[in-house]
Order: sequence, then structure tokens, then C-alpha cells
Amino acid sequence: MIVISPAVTGALLGGAGFLGFVSTQWLILHWLSPASRARVLAVAFAAWFVGIAVMTWVLGDAMTGRLSGVIVAVMTMSCLFVLYAPFYYVLSNSLSLQSMIVLLESKGSLGREALYGRFASTALVEGRLSTMERSGYVTRDAARFRITERGRRLIAPFLLLKSLWRMGPGG
Repeated sequence: MIVISPAVTGALLGGAGFLGFVSTQWLILHWLSPASRARVLAVAFAAWFVGIAVMTWVLGDAMTGRLSGVIVAVMTMSCLFVLYAPFYYVLSNSLSLQSMIVLLESKGSLGREALYGRFASTALVEGRLSTMERSGYVTRDAARFRITERGRRLIAPFLLLKSLWRMGPGG
């Protein structure tokens, strides 16, 4: 008979719970497209977090084993969430990412005023565009910005994920 330590059980269940959370969030965001994405993120994580803690407790065999398994499971889920949340919010809220998507969707070129009109402040957009230009993601062509091939390669995986999560061009 193979005996798995409570820590390994907790880590495996925590990882499985996190994958369940990401899957649940994706399904809800993709199929229902709710207005409150942050609430979906929080509620789905909380539900899976509690469920995995309970499951780890039930599967444990001794009081000490149960407790250590639950601690490892919830820490595993929490650590994965800490890594995941910034990644998710970059996809949904990054102005640089949104600027490049707008450029790409407008056949790779758009006037400065059109970009300024799309976002909150001219100073903010100018700063982001200058940074992206220095990084080689966009080029300035008189009064227009163009997305570069490097920018297209950078944006491709983000477009795929935004499509899967049905975020649309604005987040």
C-alpha cells in the first residue's frame, strides 16, 4: 500500500483546486460574460479554497496529518493565486496592452488623437507610447503610431487569452 504524506496530498489537492478555480473562472467569464469580473474572481476562488480545505481535511487520516495537509493545500492555492491575479489583471486592464490591441485592430496604424480619445489622459498615453516605442513594440510615423512585428509577436498570446475570457479590446 502506498502512503502519501499529508503535505504531498495537500499540495496536490491545492494545485487541483487552483486548476478548478481557473477553469471555473474561465467558464463563467467566457460563457456568461458578467459585468463584475472581480466578483467572479473572488467568489470562485473562495468557493474552491473552502472546498479544497474541507476535502483535504476529510481525506486526512490523523489530526496532525489533516491539519498539515489543509495548511499545505490552502498555502498552495494562495501562492498560485498570488502569481495568477497580476497576470489576469495585466490581460484585463493594461493600458499598454490595450493600446497595442487598438493599433492592431485598426490595421496596425492609428493617429495620435484617436489613441488619446480612446484612453483617459494624453499624458498617460504619451508616456505609455514612448515606453513602447523605446522597447520596439510601436514606431512613430509623423503623427501616427504603428505596431511593429515585435509588438505583434508580444500581443499574440494575450489576444488568445482575452478571446478565451471574452474580454474584448477594452478589458
